[in-house]
Amino acid sequence: MRHLATKYDYIDSKRMAVFGWSYGGFLSTHIAIRDQGKTFKCAIAVSPVVDFMLYDSAYTERYMGIPLENQGAYNESQLLNKAAHLKNVKYVLAHGEADGPADHLGYRGLLGCSPQALRYDGTVEMCLGRRYEEIQSLGSFPESRGDDTVER
Repeated sequence: MRHLATKYDYIDSKRMAVFGWSYGGFLSTHIAIRDQGKTFKCAIAVSPVVDFMLYDSAYTERYMGIPLENQGAYNESQLLNKAAHLKNVKYVLAHGEADGPADHLGYRGLLGCSPQALRYDGTVEMCLGRRYEEIQSLGSFPESRGDDTVER
């Protein structure tokens, strides 16, 4: 990216960001941790994989093998182990209300928030830096339950 920013004058190197969803969210977070704001000034992660031990086993084991045989790779890929190095970059973490409890705990741990009791009562949970807040949902969102879609 730095090379492209020097090659094309329409790229503003002071305003570059990286964005990803699911595995891409893991990747954008990992890039932000390693880069520490040198190239990317902002990282946006939507529902990132925080811990592959808690992720979809069929997908994970296809690429990483089973944890008993490759524990080192599972430990090395945990973002929670590296969260303290998320510095000098603006970080936006977004996740869905339907993400599972393990995901919510991982997201909070990633940002250094206390693992408070999870709530599934229509509130949106936000953790900014080391500050934790809850705000009421701003609207009605469809919730999928099997074949049915229910408005909340």
